[in-house]
Amino acid sequence: MQSQEVRAATKRGNGEDKVAANEMSADSLVFVGNYDNGIIVTNIDDAITLAGQAVGKLAKKCVDVAPRAVHYLRPDDAAVLYEPLPPDYAEYYRELYGFRPVTFAPKGRYTDMSQPLSLIENILDDKVLIEELAREGGRRRWRIMPFIQHPAVFELARRTGLEVDGMTEETVCDNRVAELNDKAKFQQACGALGIPIPRSLHVSGLTHVLQTAQRIFQETGKVMLRHALGAGGLGNILATPEKLAQVGGPDLETYLLERMQPRAIWEHAVVLVEPLLKVRHSPATLCRISRHELRLVSHSMQIIQDMCYIGSLAPSGLPHETVDSMVAMSKRYAEHVRSRGGYGYCGIDWGILQDGSLVAFESNFRYGGMIHVNEIRRRLRPDNVHGVVTLSNDALKVGTHTDFATVRRLMADGLDWDPDKGEGTVITIPPAGGSMGYVIVAETVRRAMELNTAMQQLAANLPF
Repeated sequence: MQSQEVRAATKRGNGEDKVAANEMSADSLVFVGNYDNGIIVTNIDDAITLAGQAVGKLAKKCVDVAPRAVHYLRPDDAAVLYEPLPPDYAEYYRELYGFRPVTFAPKGRYTDMSQPLSLIENILDDKVLIEELAREGGRRRWRIMPFIQHPAVFELARRTGLEVDGMTEETVCDNRVAELNDKAKFQQACGALGIPIPRSLHVSGLTHVLQTAQRIFQETGKVMLRHALGAGGLGNILATPEKLAQVGGPDLETYLLERMQPRAIWEHAVVLVEPLLKVRHSPATLCRISRHELRLVSHSMQIIQDMCYIGSLAPSGLPHETVDSMVAMSKRYAEHVRSRGGYGYCGIDWGILQDGSLVAFESNFRYGGMIHVNEIRRRLRPDNVHGVVTLSNDALKVGTHTDFATVRRLMADGLDWDPDKGEGTVITIPPAGGSMGYVIVAETVRRAMELNTAMQQLAANLPF
């Protein structure tokens, strides 16, 4: 967690404790929920299958992370998870919000780690669940809201008689979702929209990719490869002399080929081959796009660990002019997404370089890591939603046998959410597979960092 972003936030927090709304532009933070009653389908695996298949540890990560989606729900909403929500976590949720979340799970479980995961297929194979969703969905007038749009979602809609929120089936089947999550196509759109991007070479064909990477590595001593459709940690490869030395000093081609797994997704795909940029900060913006309006939901500072997103600090704390620039360009890109028939959440990952310049790295057209954070803040602090700070972590390492009751007991002494103080920590992902997640809500960056340090210490003291 001691990434550059967190250290920067700590430094700023020590000198300028309060993150106040007047640091930000007037429309910086607009929190939106689901306007219609809905059922969230947490098909996280379908974000992975844009490039390959969700198998093994990556598939298990989809299963483990899914419970954070319950924080999107209102009393009449529901969520379909990969596995049943643990009863003790459902009771914890009731203590937070005053109602128990309505959740479902298909009878099929992910047990064969060699096979691809598909939540939608597991739902469609469960006749009893389909009937229950149809019955309850009709009674409560649910609309299906998928984590990411996919053609199979519309088959689920036909089987249950429910409508799908967002994009039309024709648009989804036209491969528009892949297009709007494609890093190369994102850069092409940004070029036409006047949005700054890294100097990337879009290369296809494994031999050509390796040759291009070798050339950039020889010229600069470093190279970054990004699979155009990579997601969930699948598809980013960084090569530096230090990285090669850590694994015994292989030549660059051997190093890259060993990390291009599964190999099939690299054979003919577009790969962005880039000189490694020195990034000072990694902010992100999130917009909600509908047919009738476009809203900025939040701006945040991403916390990156080993090239993977693990959480965020929000608001970003960046200067007013930087936020305004990101917001203006985010809305410009969101209008492009809407022109392509894209409706739903759209986030942009940015980079602030050492010289202070701003570049856009990629877009994520799906439910992302800030949505549950925003909803938690909105619900627990409706009195001061613009003036509080959140810090999230989706990947706190804990013992593989750590249970939720133990975590709650250890958090009871000043770490848990305290409604009287209006601050504390909310567990968003109960312990599973050696990891858990949380969101801290606090008045100041300093206090958020104190609670974050305490959560790190708690995890370090758990028995493995």
